Amino acid sequence: MKTLKLMMATATALAGLWGAAAPAQAQQLVVATFGGKSPEHMREHIFDAFTADTGIKVEQVIVPGKMLAGMQAQQETGNVQWDLTTSISASDFATMSARGYLADLPADIRTILEKDYAVVRPNGFANKRGALLIVCNKKAVDACPTTAAEFLDVDKFPGTRFMPSFQFLEALAFGAYASGVPADKVFPLDLDRAIAALEKLRPTIAQFYDNSTTARQLLSSGEVQMGLLWNGIPPQILGEGNVNVDLQVSWDGAVTYSQWTAVYNNGPNTETAWKFLKWLNTHPEAVAAYASAEGTDTANKAAFALQTEEIKEWSPVKDHGVPTLPVNTEWYMAAGDTKTKIDEFWKNYIN
Repeated sequence: MKTLKLMMATATALAGLWGAAAPAQAQQLVVATFGGKSPEHMREHIFDAFTADTGIKVEQVIVPGKMLAGMQAQQETGNVQWDLTTSISASDFATMSARGYLADLPADIRTILEKDYAVVRPNGFANKRGALLIVCNKKAVDACPTTAAEFLDVDKFPGTRFMPSFQFLEALAFGAYASGVPADKVFPLDLDRAIAALEKLRPTIAQFYDNSTTARQLLSSGEVQMGLLWNGIPPQILGEGNVNVDLQVSWDGAVTYSQWTAVYNNGPNTETAWKFLKWLNTHPEAVAAYASAEGTDTANKAAFALQTEEIKEWSPVKDHGVPTLPVNTEWYMAAGDTKTKIDEFWKNYIN
């Protein structure tokens, strides 16, 4: 009973904390987003144009790595303050969907979205294709791993590592493949094997990052020598000529995933959120500009056609000549007791 009371008290405190950041108003949209440069890029390329066209103001709540915890607190206390997000990770989308935190798309909006997006679910759509791949600073180590198996070999390839704090399913998939599971056999996960691989890496992990700015600083400062990084960041680093970083990249065992857009259940401005999704899908140039500023491709077909060849070269859709691993969120959602074990493992792993 004491544990239950403590959990509810914590949820209430979290809901109050995040809710206070963005009070709901008429004709306003409250968007939960990652950190780094993403909020700036969204403002410049999408939200300012949406406001100019509609008069609807957009408030961004920056919660990198805390989107799931924040929404859980709000739903459990009945005090939902966010309307939508354009940046739910695959793992978080699966969890929120399973828990009923996401609103079903109206039929007319789903029909519109299905024309331009390949993956549309009843309560969200995959707006971006991403990959988590191996990077290594050649200036900081004697030798860089070129395969997932080498990355797992912490004795032959010593050095501090990093990975995202919230992409647990992607990390487990990578661990399974790095330990020797064939790419087409990674899912359903051999969870014990995947966990054993990640536990082998754990002593070398200097930090779990939740935004690209932190990841880049860790590489530049030398605090981290190698790790798993989002595919949109290496071309930016390579193009900057940072004297502290000579980046080597490997796509072997890169875990490919979708980033999702979804509207939250019981949000303060749900009808406004649907208006925004309609507007967004009629402005592919804005979508393309935002994605290109992020250094990534977009899953919007019309917008992808507007992007540069350089962006497309770093897309996970391109054949990079080595095995890559599509993350299977459907398996995770149906995993039952195994899902609970994964959740508990990851909570302990990153702390």
